[in-house]
Amino acid sequence: MSNVSPWLMLFVGLIIGWLLAWFFGRSGQKSLVERADKLESDLQKQATELSDCRRRSAELEGEIGAQVGALETELAAANAKTATLQEELATSRRIFEQQLTAAQAAAQAAAQPEATRTAVDLGAFVGATDPASEIDDFTQVKGIGPAFAARLVEAGITSYADLQTADPGELSNVLGIKEWQKVDIAAWQQQARSLADRPRKVQIGDDLTRLEGIGPTYALRLRAAGIVTFRQLADTEPETLDRIIGAPAWRKVNFGDWIDQARLAADGDEAGLKGLQDRLFSRKGDNLRLIEGVGDTGLEALENAGIKTYADLAAATPDQLRQMFSAAGLRAGNFDGWIAEAKLRAAGKRVKRTAPTRTHAIPAGILEQRSCPQDLEEIEGIGRIYEQRLYAAGIGTFWEVGMIADTDLSAILDIREFQDVNLAAIKADALRLAQESDTMGHMWDGSVPDDFEILEGIGPVLERRLYSAGICTYEALAEATEALLERIAAAPAFQRPDYQRWIAQARERLAAAS
Repeated sequence: MSNVSPWLMLFVGLIIGWLLAWFFGRSGQKSLVERADKLESDLQKQATELSDCRRRSAELEGEIGAQVGALETELAAANAKTATLQEELATSRRIFEQQLTAAQAAAQAAAQPEATRTAVDLGAFVGATDPASEIDDFTQVKGIGPAFAARLVEAGITSYADLQTADPGELSNVLGIKEWQKVDIAAWQQQARSLADRPRKVQIGDDLTRLEGIGPTYALRLRAAGIVTFRQLADTEPETLDRIIGAPAWRKVNFGDWIDQARLAADGDEAGLKGLQDRLFSRKGDNLRLIEGVGDTGLEALENAGIKTYADLAAATPDQLRQMFSAAGLRAGNFDGWIAEAKLRAAGKRVKRTAPTRTHAIPAGILEQRSCPQDLEEIEGIGRIYEQRLYAAGIGTFWEVGMIADTDLSAILDIREFQDVNLAAIKADALRLAQESDTMGHMWDGSVPDDFEILEGIGPVLERRLYSAGICTYEALAEATEALLERIAAAPAFQRPDYQRWIAQARERLAAAS
């Protein structure tokens, strides 16, 4: 070894070092490649898992959306059912209170001395002549609540005999039975057969239809609310009567006249009652209270000045009325309007009310103005309260509802932030009804239609059908033919109205007002 050259040793060492460096470099490079491959594989795996997660998330979102939609549908159905049940409960409560009042009256009568009992009984059973007392109590039939009972009466079905002979299909349509409502009409009719043979119950109370402005329909609503006597009606506030009757906003029912008549009838003042009724529009004489803007104080001031007829008011001047009201310490009214309307009424001409003040833009494309408002409750999403608000805003046709701007419609309906009201759906359904009724482009002129519900044989359903057909005044009804009315009413075969009686009543009212 000693003979080996140091230079050779150095050379060999360099070679060995280079070989070792080359070997380890190759080994490290291979390790890096393997790690890169593994990292790429892991990334691909995670990307696949992320894609799967996203797909699953979308599926879950769809499933949740479907479940939410189904729950919303169930909730809507439950809300509708709850509303119906609440209505029936409220009506049941009123009927119970009415029956309790009747029972108490009967008990008091029984406690009277024998000498006075006959007089008490005769007074208590005056209601035997009331049309409402001729109606059988359908709530005695299992499955018929107060709401269904009221709808039956409105459709002209007033006795168990009517119910048992009615066609089940027509009954279902008349009552507006929903799919979710389990109604056994056959069972109703079977019970009606057995109940028809029982003696009719006499209903305690007064004949409310004796009072001007109260027809059979309004009398039924009053009775359902527990108001069965003249005295009870006389002691009821106008605001309460307004809630009970639920008349549309454009129908100005003068509940003060009802109360005044009821008070006279309860006191037995027949002369006073006749005198008051003679001053009302359907009786003899002029009723200045009908002049738009003339209230009780205005009427008193006019009568004190000797102005008691339309002709008297028509002959006056605005300055004379202004001085008269100033002397009485009253605020001036629209005297020019009063005189103009008095001239029309004195001439026997029909007075059209001006349309309510519109706070919304009138849509373009008006083809025709109509005096008869349409039944806006037919629009999906519009109930009685919303309908009243629309009428009060001067909106009375399907087309107007469908064309109004969302902001205006929301303001008119007074929709709050927490209320989930689909305005687009309401407008779409309104336009559908306008298309189906061939009233596209029709706009209500704000005229006040005559009240057909006070006529014998016409309830809310038939009144709406007449209005929809353009018959909403006594003049139009008086000129109609029986054949035309039969087509419009489309009454079920089991209860054909007396159309000739409708026409006769309209003519009677026109003759009385002339």
